[in-house]
Amino acid sequence: MSSSITYPLPSADEQLLFLQRIQLLLTDATFTSTYKFALLLAITELSVEMGQDTGEPLAIPLSALADKTIELYWQQTLPYVSSSEDATGIFLQNTHNQAAIIRAVLALREAGCHTLAQARHHPQWLSTRQYVAQTLKKMPIQFLQNINGQTLPFLYQPQLQQQHLVLIAGTMFCLRQFQAIIQQLVRQKWIAFIQKLSHNQKLLGEQHDLESFLFGTSRTVLAQVEKVLKPLQDHRCFFCGGKLQERGCAVDHFIPWSRYPRDTALNFVVAHGSCNGDKSDLLAAEKHLVNWLTRNEQQGLDISGQLQSIGFNHSPTTSKHVAQWAYQQAIQQQAFLWVGTKQSLEASHQALLSYF
Repeated sequence: MSSSITYPLPSADEQLLFLQRIQLLLTDATFTSTYKFALLLAITELSVEMGQDTGEPLAIPLSALADKTIELYWQQTLPYVSSSEDATGIFLQNTHNQAAIIRAVLALREAGCHTLAQARHHPQWLSTRQYVAQTLKKMPIQFLQNINGQTLPFLYQPQLQQQHLVLIAGTMFCLRQFQAIIQQLVRQKWIAFIQKLSHNQKLLGEQHDLESFLFGTSRTVLAQVEKVLKPLQDHRCFFCGGKLQERGCAVDHFIPWSRYPRDTALNFVVAHGSCNGDKSDLLAAEKHLVNWLTRNEQQGLDISGQLQSIGFNHSPTTSKHVAQWAYQQAIQQQAFLWVGTKQSLEASHQALLSYF
């Protein structure tokens, strides 16, 4: 948002107060559906994807919020099969009837869209997005900041401006700084909400990995990613360059899932299982970053074209923006970057950011 006004970064006390208000929202607000969780995750992720580390307000198009909300719910419109396989169904996301947004996303699936990429190109997409946008406007946008019967507008201005949700000065910065914490808190509350509904309890069974089902990527889909990327990498590990065998490979999120839990086509690479395991949740060091950016420039269209067909969104700008944010965070935190097996170094120099 361009303006002649200068917005300072939130102070340490203001950032702490922001986190306390997020915690208050999640513990004391009333939740009758999962819409508020989806909205909070959506504005957090869009702050990373669209924003900068400044204290300025951020105007988020209502259409972008609708797109992100559909993306968050897409996986959750698949039937859940319990561990005993004696119950199958779609989770309720509302204390009474099924949530309207879930029904709208299901209608896309029933129209023949097997992947989100197919849905985005379907004739029903625009009307679905418009419906989701209006539902967000009427419900969670209006009520998310209501806590204990009072409105506490600390995230965004209560009224939309020209079909944009405007984050209050300082909010974008705090959401970017505390993205990982907010993601984890919201997911835990979302999972707990689904677990407490009696209809869902019948589906869950005694043992379940609900977080993976609601927010993860299936192994079957990752196997398809591996088949696409292996030939493009000349059947060599992205990190060490060694030959990839038929078994013992792993699809790696270049920007680790733990830092930004959202799948995009250009964030995947294939590596030895040992390299992937040793890298774990670390960001990759400079030489790997350069290789990744170069690969995306040279092969991005090919990769995205093939991975879109199995459901992954392609946005070179978003992928690069998220990577820039992740490395900025690493430098600020003096985090360690993965060089190779048992090798890491501190992310302590700004030269990394020159690649963006």
